[in-house]
Amino acid sequence: MRDKAIRDEKSRLQGARDEGREEGRAEGRQEAKSALAKSTIKLLRKKFKDIPENIIESILKLSLEKLEKINGDIFDIESLEELKKYL
Repeated sequence: MRDKAIRDEKSRLQGARDEGREEGRAEGRQEAKSALAKSTIKLLRKKFKDIPENIIESILKLSLEKLEKINGDIFDIESLEELKKYL
């Protein structure tokens, strides 16, 4: 009976560790996305000077993949109209 209680406790602790790791990963992904969005906006402001607030808000809501795509294509994007295609 004691061995089963020990196994159950170990299993419970392992589950809690796994859950904590996943929460940490999710937080890390969110922080990376936020940093990339801010960096993207900074680069776009250097390139286009004035960027409408609605475009900035849209950029802040983009997925990590879309932000990476914009960053990869930033030198090829010639206008705000072209940028809107990524949003």
